[in-house]
Amino acid sequence: MTTNPRQLSIHDFTYQLPPERIAPEPLARRDQSRLLVYRDGTITDQVFSQLPAELPAHALLVFNDTKVVRARLFAQKPTGGTVELFCLEPVAPHRAVELAMQQTGSCVWKCLVGNGKRWKTGPVTVAFTARGQGATLTAERLENQEGYSLVQFSWEPTELPFAEVLREAGHLPLPPTSTVPIPMPTLCATRRYMPPTRAPWRRLPPVCTSRRKYYRSWQAKASALAM
Repeated sequence: MTTNPRQLSIHDFTYQLPPERIAPEPLARRDQSRLLVYRDGTITDQVFSQLPAELPAHALLVFNDTKVVRARLFAQKPTGGTVELFCLEPVAPHRAVELAMQQTGSCVWKCLVGNGKRWKTGPVTVAFTARGQGATLTAERLENQEGYSLVQFSWEPTELPFAEVLREAGHLPLPPTSTVPIPMPTLCATRRYMPPTRAPWRRLPPVCTSRRKYYRSWQAKASALAM
């Protein structure tokens, strides 16, 4: 296989992966997930909770604390039909995702639309619960573009930020290998949007204490190695 990036082909990365080798859903205890360790030509099986012990001295550990946005919405037409909306990127009043997630009242996003041919005109709605009370998200298609639609969202109560609207009204986009909905407790770390300036382990529900514990374990080891 060539190492020249200009000569790489997608077929070079195609391989067979039997369905029985793919986990359909995450473990209840995420720190018990399998961890493949390669050292000196030898591959061993560990679990993720053993990662701190595998770190060599003076190692650089980079954390990816991005969160999966619950950007998949199932809206209802007045006639009872369902329209699926998948939020791609914000358009107005903010194009920056961080600002768009803090927007209240209304906003416009580029969206993929499922069952779009059945959604001719008029609004579609999503009923959900936020802060212990009933809430409603309304979507209206402004125009069709090549490959996507511009959709205006508005919601009540208007003081809710769009991040909270998606968190409560949206669904997690599932990969093609997943055949079952992911149970709510396992979404604790991925369903909550937090601005990037906040530490990723804060405000996690109790079911996520293992992630917080091992994050602090790695942090303590990194501090010790730096001394």
